[in-house]
Amino acid sequence: MKKELNVYVGCGEDIREGFIHIDIKNFDHIDYVCKAWEVSSKMMEINHIYSEHMLEFLTNYESDRALRDWFKALKTDGTIKVLVPNMDFYAKQWLEAEWNEDTLKNKTSHAQNSFRGFWGIQQECDPWSENYNDSYLSVQKSGYNKKRIRLLLERIGFVDVETEIKDDIHLIAKARKPKYSGERQVGEDLDNIRLDHKNRYIFASQVINKKYSKVIDAACGVGYGSFILSQNENVNSIISLDISQDALSHAKKYYNNEKITYHLQNLEKDEFTTDSPDYFISFETIEHLPNPEKFIQKVSNQLKKGSVFIGSTPNEDIMPFIQQNFLFHTRHFTMEQLDSMLKKYDFTDIEYFQQDNDAKSLIEKKDDGQFIIFVAKKI
Repeated sequence: MKKELNVYVGCGEDIREGFIHIDIKNFDHIDYVCKAWEVSSKMMEINHIYSEHMLEFLTNYESDRALRDWFKALKTDGTIKVLVPNMDFYAKQWLEAEWNEDTLKNKTSHAQNSFRGFWGIQQECDPWSENYNDSYLSVQKSGYNKKRIRLLLERIGFVDVETEIKDDIHLIAKARKPKYSGERQVGEDLDNIRLDHKNRYIFASQVINKKYSKVIDAACGVGYGSFILSQNENVNSIISLDISQDALSHAKKYYNNEKITYHLQNLEKDEFTTDSPDYFISFETIEHLPNPEKFIQKVSNQLKKGSVFIGSTPNEDIMPFIQQNFLFHTRHFTMEQLDSMLKKYDFTDIEYFQQDNDAKSLIEKKDDGQFIIFVAKKI
């Protein structure tokens, strides 16, 4: 049986048996010296990540980047456990504190204790001391309560988030990386799918105007889009492809009907084995692929003359690709780059639309949207 990979991030001088130790300082027991947001560069497929009194010493941006990196480094169903100060407790103490010379000297006073709870001990921050260090490693730079830590974890993609308070002063949060990891929309009905994702498929359905159409939905995820397309009376059949067996199992359970057939397929490595469709749909796919041009070429080879390719991708001009912000992407595209690639592989009569992820998520003819949607005909 393969040994579980457990990692202790920001361990300092602490040692936990059975854990790989990571810290920014090179103590004798440290296995890897790196920043908290560089764990995935050292190892992947981690079973469990533990961190104790470390996140609060990062800035808000650093802690967000660290949590995203840990999500990336964890294996499916991997877990994290973090322990941080409970800011609700220290906020209450701060409001109740008396501020005078006596309370400033009394280390157990509400004044002293709440200050340490918010901003740390700061033992290296006295410019009068010979040990003065202006790196401010001992200064706390961010804070958490139950609501905030839950939000930060869930917005990244963690599920089964549990929080508890220990001894009033400590907040413990636990969470799991789900099977449907990354950027997949997961829900048991359409009400639980993000509006911009649904609107792309509604838009595609409106484009499908040929009776008895055969459709391929590539990178279909959990199947909500295929289900939306199946409501179009012009659609005769849909072949829905995805690399994740877990996602397809979800699709078959919640988004299935007689028009849809789900297949496990790696869009990069596997050849298409289905007949040429009338419409080939693949939303938010090419930005995830190491070789998106090869995929476009495969789509072109699959389609007969007059078939239509409908897809979307983030707009590089509006939403520039920054790896730490888009952990599961390989690049974004400008309109010009996308147009050149499509035309290179025999797509013409290309129409472009754009979309923002806002309250309405409308798909419109404009040039400043976060996402580019294209409708291209094979010549």
